[in-house]
Amino acid sequence: MRDLDRKYEDIKRIKGARWLLLWVMLAQFVCRIAVRAVVSFIPEPSEFYIRYFRYLQLGIITAVTFLVSITVYSLTAWKKTERNDAEEMRFNRFEKKYFGIIVVMAVSGQFVMALLNLPAAHLAGKSASGLVPVTAGEVAAALLVTAVLPGIFEEFWMRGIILSVYERRSTVVAVVFTTVMFALLHGSLAKLPGVLLLGFVAALITLKTNSVYAAMLYHILNNAASVLFSFVAVNYEISDAIIWAFAAIMAVVFIASFIAFSVMGSKIKMVKCKDEGKMLMKNILSIPVILCFVIIFLELRFVS
Repeated sequence: MRDLDRKYEDIKRIKGARWLLLWVMLAQFVCRIAVRAVVSFIPEPSEFYIRYFRYLQLGIITAVTFLVSITVYSLTAWKKTERNDAEEMRFNRFEKKYFGIIVVMAVSGQFVMALLNLPAAHLAGKSASGLVPVTAGEVAAALLVTAVLPGIFEEFWMRGIILSVYERRSTVVAVVFTTVMFALLHGSLAKLPGVLLLGFVAALITLKTNSVYAAMLYHILNNAASVLFSFVAVNYEISDAIIWAFAAIMAVVFIASFIAFSVMGSKIKMVKCKDEGKMLMKNILSIPVILCFVIIFLELRFVS
């Protein structure tokens, strides 16, 4: 009876996690439209402030999206046992031995992401890069808005909540589902391969270290590396040959560090179910996830 109760509770939580995905996507979509509508009534800021204005918009969208969505989820799906929730979502300190290698993977991984995005960006007919900071002030704004906030909020709900919920039934399904949904919910075809890599590595880091804080560190440093390297590329003349050579070196460093990380410490404890493929497809074809795809299409078509 206890096993049946646990299975029922797991299924209930998985359904709640799927609806959380929809809440996040819907909140992001509505917030972007609302911010653009408000901005349309505001006089155009001066050239000096216009780029900071864009960072402000992005920060508002990020914060509102996740705060509203997570609040709704907390009121409808979480148990009122904070200690258990904290343990399941891996609010644990990670061992110091992982810190250095996570930093190396985060920085070098950004170059691998950029290389993976090149074919997709070409097929999509647009650049995979976003806002590029050109001043020290913009760098500070970009680090806060595109590195710190996403690193904390996205890892909290994707690796902290959703990964832990799915892992109760299957580790493989948890990693694959969260990786794919994490990439798709970014709503960018040009960045899809790179974000897939980011989500996959963040999931493995969470499982390996038993800490969502480790995934947050990786995510924040990975995005921060993109900001800083973009700033350097814009402000200093660097030949294409040097850039390509450095990117190749960083790719090798990432592969080596990823292998080293994989063999460090204890192995990941795998939870398996009878038919993981069926479970994965059942979740992808669920109503809230299908609605997420509809919102992604609308965002790509009318908002992005």
